[in-house]
Amino acid sequence: QHEFSFNMGRSSAMGLHEDVDRDGLDTWQEKERDTDPNAWDTDGDGMGDGYEDEHGLDPLEAGDGELDSDGDGLTNLREHDLRSDPFSVDTDGDGMDDGWEDEKGLDPTTVARESGASDNPDLDVHDNLQEYIADTDPLDGASYLRVDHLSVSNAHPGVEFWSSSRRIYDVDASSNLVGAVWQPLIGSFYGLDQDTLVEDADGAESRAYRLRVRKP
Repeated sequence: QHEFSFNMGRSSAMGLHEDVDRDGLDTWQEKERDTDPNAWDTDGDGMGDGYEDEHGLDPLEAGDGELDSDGDGLTNLREHDLRSDPFSVDTDGDGMDDGWEDEKGLDPTTVARESGASDNPDLDVHDNLQEYIADTDPLDGASYLRVDHLSVSNAHPGVEFWSSSRRIYDVDASSNLVGAVWQPLIGSFYGLDQDTLVEDADGAESRAYRLRVRKP
C-alpha cells in the first residue's frame, strides 16, 4: 500500500486516498492543491474545499465566498449551501435564475418537488416559469400577472395592476378584438413595486387592453 507522511497535526501517516476531513478531497488531492487535509474548509470562507475545487473556486482564497461569480443574485457561499453551481445562472436548466428560485422558495437544483418550470404549486392560473417572467410569487395563489381594475381617472379610462421594479411592462389598447391592431398607451417602462395605473388619454367607449411583461 502506498502512503506518505503528511501529518499536519496527525501523528500517524495518512493513506493516499483517505479523506480525513471529509471535504471530498483525498490526501493526495489535498497535497496537490496545497490545502489542509485536516481542515474541511482550509481558507475559512464557509465553503468546503471539495466543493470549491469541483466548481472552479479557489479553496485557498477566503474572499470568494462573498462573490456572485455568475451574477444570479446568490453569493458563492449561498450557492455552496444550496449545492447549486456558482458559475451557472440556472443550475437545473429550467429557465429560472437560481437567485429568483431561492428567493421565492423553490429549489434551484432540481425540477422535482414542484420546482420545475411547468409546475404550479400555488394552483393559480400561471406556472412557475410564467411567474418568473412576471416576477410574481409562485407560492401565493393571489400573486400573478393580471389587470386588477379598469378605472376612470380625470375622465380617462385606465388600467391598474401590480408591477415589479425588476421587470419591463407594456400596456396596449385596441378598439376591435377581431383582427386587433394593438397600439401602445405609453412606451415600455420599469415597474414600481406597487399598484400601477396607466391611463388611456384617447380612450373610446369600447376599448380592449393588453398587459405584457418581460425581463430586462
